[in-house]
Amino acid sequence: MILGLPNRGNNFEIGSARITGKSANDIKKEVISLDESTTMPDVLKKFIIFLLSNLFFPLHNYRTPASIISVARNVEKFLSYNWPDSIREFLVAEFNAIAKKKKKGQPLGYLNGFVHIIIIWFLEHYTLHEPLNSKSRPRFLRWGSDVVYNDADASSLFDGLSPLAY
Repeated sequence: MILGLPNRGNNFEIGSARITGKSANDIKKEVISLDESTTMPDVLKKFIIFLLSNLFFPLHNYRTPASIISVARNVEKFLSYNWPDSIREFLVAEFNAIAKKKKKGQPLGYLNGFVHIIIIWFLEHYTLHEPLNSKSRPRFLRWGSDVVYNDADASSLFDGLSPLAY
């Protein structure tokens, strides 16, 4: 909903289907290398693959599931998915997996998903870090690269927050 994508329709399932040979970084390089000679349908397909693999559903192994490629091949269906709920479902499953590992005392590993946008929302709603340039676009460029937290930092940060008064 932060992005204004439709919140109706079917959920997109990333699934555990086979992974393509392309990494998220490969896809990012392809998007950067686009030029005016690239046809609009190709630009759209590459952008959708980039959006899904690098922002909505990034995986810690940087691989791109085949389900993402299939959405780009059928661009008309892109707006038929309920993206906010799909992303939420993906994140909830990821947070639950981390919580189970923490409970068992296992190494937590990485959290896959749309965490970048949650971080932007957090930084915009809590004045812990002032933006370097409040008008920068995309919005994540408003803060410096020094806004990084490890487990201990994040824990003390959340302990120090007070609930919002409504």
